[in-house]
Amino acid sequence: VMDSNIWQDWASLQFLVTIMPHIHVAPAYYGGDQTAGIFVLQDMGNAQNLREILLQTDAEQARQGLLRFFANLGKLHAHTRGHQNLFLEARRSLGAYDPEKEFHRGQRAQTLQRFQSMLTHLQIPSSREATTDLYTVISLLANPGAFLAYIHGDPAPFNCLVTKETSYLIDFEYGTYAHALLDGAQARMLFPSCGFVNHIPASILQEIETTYRNGLMQGCPEAADDALFAQALTAACAYWAINFCSWRSFLQTMKEDCTWGISTVRQLHILRAERFAQTTQETGYFQALGAIFNEVAKQLRSLWPEATDNLPLYPAFRQWA
Repeated sequence: VMDSNIWQDWASLQFLVTIMPHIHVAPAYYGGDQTAGIFVLQDMGNAQNLREILLQTDAEQARQGLLRFFANLGKLHAHTRGHQNLFLEARRSLGAYDPEKEFHRGQRAQTLQRFQSMLTHLQIPSSREATTDLYTVISLLANPGAFLAYIHGDPAPFNCLVTKETSYLIDFEYGTYAHALLDGAQARMLFPSCGFVNHIPASILQEIETTYRNGLMQGCPEAADDALFAQALTAACAYWAINFCSWRSFLQTMKEDCTWGISTVRQLHILRAERFAQTTQETGYFQALGAIFNEVAKQLRSLWPEATDNLPLYPAFRQWA
């Protein structure tokens, strides 16, 4: 029996080539043999992985790669709105499938418990306003409305191939219908689904989010509404501040740190708490919850002085002016 994530990847690529035949955000799907467990995709030739580009020294190449990456995410979300049934058909054609057991649904269901556990271990009292904020966040993510789209689910730099002209998303094992900003907030929240984390210059992050939003607006005009978009972005950041480390409890991290890629889990807890708190100040949404995370970050910096070293910029941007 093949891993169900393989069927998810297969169904996703089959779905995308059907729904977006002339908009190439992923390698083209040509067909497959389910009995043999083989499907055939477009050869990407000399395309370079975005992770490797960020580790090199060409800042402009890295900037263009990130912009193409998020332009594709915007297109993906814009053009898949309203086609959930077609995705379900493609997935179910490959075997039994229960959308209720999707990864992000499971993570969302644990959001409140994880938040409460973190505050308990840090002995930080919540406030009625912060709890209300969190319930609103969970409700917005469970009911995306205009922002319901097919998402990649794991849009990290190593899941993007870059050519001279464009880029391609790969590895759709977590692809599903969910809130679009779970993908769209990834750069701001330091690519929370992976451990390959350094910083992106603020000016480039702004370009990334503008590029993504412009792409999303092509099929989701509601994204042009500044208030709606800011609320959605902030809700997604709250989700990632709480749920980024799904394979490790907060209690485990309190007991000992561990390396994850090129950073540590404790470093990432601090930085993502701060990123979310800063975002609430920028947007004006969920500020009571942001204030709690600001206190969380302060306490963690005090508890974990060895983890307070700031992460550097990605190597490609270290000479960025």
